[in-house]
Amino acid sequence: MKTIRYLKPVITTFLLLFLVAATGVLGDIYSYRTSKEIANETLPSLAHLTMANQYRGQGFLHLILALNATDNTEYRQQREKIFYYSEQGSKELYAYKEGLTSINSLRIFDQVMAERETNTKVRDEIMAYADADDRGSAMKTLNEKLLPMYDQYLNNAQKMMDNASKEGLAQAESIRYISLWSMVLTVISSLMIFIFGFFLGYTR
Repeated sequence: MKTIRYLKPVITTFLLLFLVAATGVLGDIYSYRTSKEIANETLPSLAHLTMANQYRGQGFLHLILALNATDNTEYRQQREKIFYYSEQGSKELYAYKEGLTSINSLRIFDQVMAERETNTKVRDEIMAYADADDRGSAMKTLNEKLLPMYDQYLNNAQKMMDNASKEGLAQAESIRYISLWSMVLTVISSLMIFIFGFFLGYTR
């Protein structure tokens, strides 16, 4: 019985020390995994979206320049850039999709891509008029069809960027909370060990 009585303080101390160690280890594991996810998925996703937005803007700019070209050489150069930037934008968007995990993010992505496909069809209609040297019809289609849809497309694309940023901030905030609670639990456990040891020594 005496052996059991002497072992109880040792076991209790061991359990408290284990709690401190486990809290720190689990907190570190969570922080590491979340930090790795931010570095390998969230930040690259934001970079892909940023590049896609830049390519989209460049493509629209060269569309305007193509419709206002003064000669065929300039028109062909601008036309080539329109499709080049459109292709690059598609690559960046699909690269962004590879890192998506939440249903809400995928829903927004699908909506943006559906609108992008509609815009692309209207753009091709504009380019067909321009290829036929019918700049009047091309500009009319641009003003009446593409611009209103393009504004909505920009709004939803911004929602996609905001959503990706919000998810990244939420991940970073979760690391802060886990680190805070790990520190609090470690301090509490350490105090419990100190108090337990103090009373154990005092009672003996």
